[in-house]
Amino acid sequence: MKLSSLIFLAIAFSSVAYSQTVNEEKRVTDLSAKKFQWMINHTYDSLAFMLHDNVTYIHSNGWSQNKNEIMNDFRSGKSILKSVDVQMSNVRIFNQTAIVNGQGKFIGEVNGTPFSVDLVYNEGYIKEKGNWLLVSRLATKIIK
Repeated sequence: MKLSSLIFLAIAFSSVAYSQTVNEEKRVTDLSAKKFQWMINHTYDSLAFMLHDNVTYIHSNGWSQNKNEIMNDFRSGKSILKSVDVQMSNVRIFNQTAIVNGQGKFIGEVNGTPFSVDLVYNEGYIKEKGNWLLVSRLATKIIK
């Protein structure tokens, strides 16, 4: 095979791989945004579907929850998310793992007590059977 053919194949393969990565980044970006909308709109079946069975969800106050605790708190009304204004979100893909780094303003209630907090957050997703699932989340308050 000629060198020019090898170079063409290498460029073509790189383009396809880059395109697939960009598509997956968009899928994860969209899923992360939808997650917030499902919380706000009480679409809990969709939320439960995208949470990995072994998810660890760590809030900015250090409170750690598993999937059952997250879902129970939303379904019972203990946790209510009213709005999320995502100001920045960046996704990086590593094989079957995606990392989202984001920043936003979160407004809601916990146990009837209102909160409004600016957060940075880190979300870890893994791809299983073609679906991206949230497996880890950590949020930190932004001190101004």
